[in-house]
Amino acid sequence: MGPNGAGKTTTIRILSGVSRPTSGTAAIFGHDIEHGTIAARQSMGIVYENSNVYDDLTAWQKMVLSDELYHVGRK
Repeated sequence: MGPNGAGKTTTIRILSGVSRPTSGTAAIFGHDIEHGTIAARQSMGIVYENSNVYDDLTAWQKMVLSDELYHVGRK
């Protein structure tokens, strides 16, 4: 994808709403990542490389957690 320091992690952090961009804009399927963060998150899927919470959850619990965090819904 790119060499170390190319901005891969920063891009994902911005697109997922973890970090705020210092300039410019970004959108996911037309949803602005700053003003429509929930809608943008609902339009994408991401699995983080390191996450302590996932180690102790079942697959169902992970789905429920995602629903609660991102308002995805059962559908």
